[in-house]
Parts: sequence; structure tokens; C-alpha cells
Amino acid sequence: MQSPSSSATADTVSRLTSTEAGRDEPSTSRKRKRKRSMAGRQIEQTTTGTGAFPPHQQQPESGTIPPIKLRRVTGNNSCIERSSSTSVQGNPEPMETDSAMPADAASTLPGIAINLPTDSDNRPLTGNEHTSEMVQDMPVPMEDVPLTTEINSETAISEFSESQQNELRIHLNNQEIQAVLKNAGILLKTLNDRKIQLARDRGKPPAHSLFSKLKNFSIVKDSQTFKGYFAKANTFFLAVNTQQITNTSCLTSMLKSKIQIKAFAEAPEENIQSVADNPCLKQIASMCNSKGLPKDQDVKAFLMLPCLKVGWQEGKHEDVKGKPLDRALVTNISSMCNGKGLPKDQDVKAFLTLPCLKVGWQEGKHEDVKGKPLDRALVTNISSMCHGKGLPKDQDVKAFLTLPCLK
Repeated sequence: MQSPSSSATADTVSRLTSTEAGRDEPSTSRKRKRKRSMAGRQIEQTTTGTGAFPPHQQQPESGTIPPIKLRRVTGNNSCIERSSSTSVQGNPEPMETDSAMPADAASTLPGIAINLPTDSDNRPLTGNEHTSEMVQDMPVPMEDVPLTTEINSETAISEFSESQQNELRIHLNNQEIQAVLKNAGILLKTLNDRKIQLARDRGKPPAHSLFSKLKNFSIVKDSQTFKGYFAKANTFFLAVNTQQITNTSCLTSMLKSKIQIKAFAEAPEENIQSVADNPCLKQIASMCNSKGLPKDQDVKAFLMLPCLKVGWQEGKHEDVKGKPLDRALVTNISSMCNGKGLPKDQDVKAFLTLPCLKVGWQEGKHEDVKGKPLDRALVTNISSMCHGKGLPKDQDVKAFLTLPCLK
């Protein structure tokens, strides 16, 4: 049994030892205890009998970083500050801390300088800040970066025929030839940037039809045609909808003769843009195959026909005012008129009003199908059979549909 005086003395010694050496329990236990500071930082310390730091927390002798203060928290919330007498190396061993520490908590650690933003730094940016740090951290906007570099002259020359390549290299210093190559390079860059592929012709070997169309021209004598052709082709492919047009055949399929190519090179920019951005460009190109680029007013006149509107019936033009274009019907007509040019108004009406094309038609019973809609499946089948043959005549369709073998 211990006397009260000896017990009080032991308690006093224990408290003093805990305060000075950073221990919360008697030295005989030698247990590790994790303590958390008010900043949320945990430090696990193992003390020795003399109160020195354990080996993994002892400071090396060399280094240039100035001394730092360590704050040790005891069980009774009192703090003891110690200043290390040695310096820390540039890459000290990490102390055993939490894996993540809030920024505001880190700012309260004594002896550590952290540059945190102040209230004034939280103001919204006005766009006029030009510090070196901001300029360095801001990424370059993608839209300001060119998609491709300029096409060099050799790349453009390689697209021409062999005889034209020789002609180009001989007259490479000529200003007209340089202008031709410049326009050709701009066109190639536009196609590359918009991901429009160069279609090939059926020659041996196959060549890019956008350039092979000019094989019958002399670059020196017809330099104006070359310049205008490449410039207008660039205008055309800048205006097309790349969701629908993926290669250059929609233009080259319409141009065949030298007269058509010259007319295209001299055509007004507005006409080319209007035709190119038309939503029915594929159907227009099909009907105008080898017929040259159509005029804008002719295209609009064809697509504004009341009989091409959704829900049209003979004699009821007013009912379809404001209705959208029947795109499927336009596709059927373009298939039959492939290479025939834009059909005339009366020819389209005559075909679409044939009684034998109405739903439920039977031979000799024309009156029974008045007001009935078109048999769309039948129209599609006929358009496939008559591809490139033009709109069929009434007697030919009737003769076909009344064949006994089709009953």
C-alpha cells in the first residue's frame, strides 16, 4: 500500500513528464497514441525515456530550409512549441499524416507559409486580367488553332495529270500558274478540313475526278478557267452540308464537257452557294448528271411544285400550301430522271395523276380510285425499273400493270 503523500507525488511527476516529453500515459506502457491537432492533422509520435524524437522524425544535419516550429497537443489541450535546431533537406521523409488535408486547415499550421487566396481573390474575372501566371495556365482555344497547315505547291501539283505536272513545273515562276496552284491548295485544304473525300474516276489508273475533269485543258492557255474552277469548287464545298455530302462526286458528276466546266468556272457565287446548300442536293445532282450545274431559279421552281408536297392530290393545290416537301417522292423522281435534267412541271403532274398508280386501282375502274393516294410501294418499284429512263408514259405503265402474269 502506498501512502497518500507518495501517491500525490507520483501523480505530479507523471503530469510533469507528460507535459514536457509529450506523453499522455506512463512511460512503462510505451504505447503509440495518435493525436489530432485542431487543423485535422495527425502525428503519431513514439517517445523515448529522454523525450527525444524517434529516428524517422529526427531532422538531418544538412539542408537549406529554415527551421520550422512543431506544435504538440497534449491531452489537456495545452500546447508546447519547439523549434528544431537543425535544417531539413529539400526532400525530407514524409511525416505520417492524413492522406488528404483541407486547404483551410493547412493554412492554420504554425511555421508553414501557404499562399491561399483571400476574399479579394474570389471576385469574378472580368477578362482584363493579364498576369503572367494566368496567361501561362490558360489553354489555347481549339477554334483558334488551324485544322491543317497550308497545302504546299508540290501536293497540289501531284493531283494533276502527268502532262499537266510537267507544264506546271516548267512555268512554276509564272504568276498565273502560281495563282492556279494557290486556288488548288485552298480547295484541297477545305476538303481536308471538312472531311470531304476526293472521288476517283474510272480511268486506268483511277485519278481524282475533281482534277481529272481538267485533263483536256492547257494550264498555260486556260489558266483563267483553272483559277475560276478551283475557286468556285471551293465555294461549293464550303456551302454543302457535310452530314449529307461526304465526297466530291456530287459536283463532278454534273460536269462533263468543257463547255459545262467553263460555265461553272464563270458562274456567280450566289448561284453556286444556293445550289450547294440545298437539302435536296443529292437528288439534284442525280437528275443533272452530266448536264452541268443547274441554275438556282430552275431548282427552286422544281422543288416548289405543289404535286411534290406531302399530301398533295389532283386539283387540291391550296390544301398543301405550307406543307413540307415529300422527300421520298423527290428521290423516286430523281432516280427515274437520272441524267435527264430537272423534269418539267406538266410531266411530273401527268405521271403522279395516273389512275393506275393509285391505291386499289383495277383495270377499267378509274372512277373508283378518284381521291385515293398514290401507291407508294408501287411508285418505288417503277422508279427502280425506270432508273435513268425518264418518267414513264401512261400507256406503258398500264400495259405493264395489266399483264396477266402479274395477277
